[in-house]
Amino acid sequence: MASTVESRPLALLFLDVEGVLINQHSPRSIERVAAFVRDIQEECTEYANPFLVPPSDASKLLNLRAKARCLSPLAVRNLEILIENLEESMRVAIVITSLWREEISAQQLREHVFRDHSFNKYIIDKIPDRKATELRQRHYHKIPSNEKTNSEICMEKYGFDLIHRKGKFIDYWLREHCESVDVHSFAIIDAAKGDAFSTQINARYPDNFIPINPNKLFTIKDARRSFDILNTPFSGEFPDPATVQRRCTIDELKLQQHLEAILPAYDDTSPFRRTRSSTSNL
Repeated sequence: MASTVESRPLALLFLDVEGVLINQHSPRSIERVAAFVRDIQEECTEYANPFLVPPSDASKLLNLRAKARCLSPLAVRNLEILIENLEESMRVAIVITSLWREEISAQQLREHVFRDHSFNKYIIDKIPDRKATELRQRHYHKIPSNEKTNSEICMEKYGFDLIHRKGKFIDYWLREHCESVDVHSFAIIDAAKGDAFSTQINARYPDNFIPINPNKLFTIKDARRSFDILNTPFSGEFPDPATVQRRCTIDELKLQQHLEAILPAYDDTSPFRRTRSSTSNL
């Protein structure tokens, strides 16, 4: 039976949290998170035990787990429905792309941060920390000086740096792990913020990107779109740098024109005098 399960194709979800499973502007008050922290401390004494949870990580893990209890029940349920449908014919794995991943491991994300949600068991990894975070970790000797950062490895092997653009992190992860994990298909579930971060994702993998409305979070319609994408095999071809740059330029131009159309321009003589935008009719 196990061999049958393992022979099924792998559907991989690159999953963000903010704007996907939780509203960035929700009434997730400090008091609410603090109340969850107290509840978790009473339920799980491990966070006070240095032999079970490193003291340097305990506070952050406890706080993130409390925030995770504030996830939208409806958005989480829609994610669970997607996974349930996929599991009828595929194996499912999740790679966390949220900033919640910073300076903690995939194991900690699975066993602590998302411990109170059933999808936690599907978490196999996270995309690397940001370049600035890695440099800070090296400064404090958490990364040995003779050990290369992911950003340095990426530049040497693939010719692009891991600046803070999520599309690059996902691209790098796929190049490093696609064959070893045997990825059949993947979907990038991320908040559509209309900024350079979304542009970088869309420029690299437009056919795999599920842009989520941060005000609606992960809907059942998004789950259906994800299901369709995950039933389409990945070609194994990685994006060409020239194509990525061309797509980014086009998307950024569209964004600029959109902003100029909805925001009044100002002349050079006075910051208070409005002038009509030359692209207001676009």
